[in-house]
Amino acid sequence: MGVQEYSLEFDKVYKRKNFSTPKNYLDFIKNYIKFLQVRRKQKDNAVIRLEAGLGQLAAAAESTDILAKDLEIQNADIADKKTDVEAIIETVNI
Repeated sequence: MGVQEYSLEFDKVYKRKNFSTPKNYLDFIKNYIKFLQVRRKQKDNAVIRLEAGLGQLAAAAESTDILAKDLEIQNADIADKKTDVEAIIETVNI
C-alpha cells in the first residue's frame, strides 16, 4: 500500500502518473526469459546435431555410390574370370 499512496502523492505534487509492477509478475517475466533461453539453447543444439547427421548421411551416400561403381567393375572382372575358369575346367575334364 505504501507505493500506491506515494504514487497518489506524486500525482498530486508533480501532476505525473507513477505505475508500479508487482514483484511476482517481475519474477514471472524473469523466469519466462530463462525458460526461453534454455529452450532456445536446446533447439540450437538439436539443429546442430541434425546438421551433423545430415552431413554424415550425405557422406555415406557418396561412399555408397563409389562402392557400387567399384562393385560393378569387380563383378565384370569376376564374370570374365568365371568364363576363363569354366574353359579351363572343360579342358581339364576332357
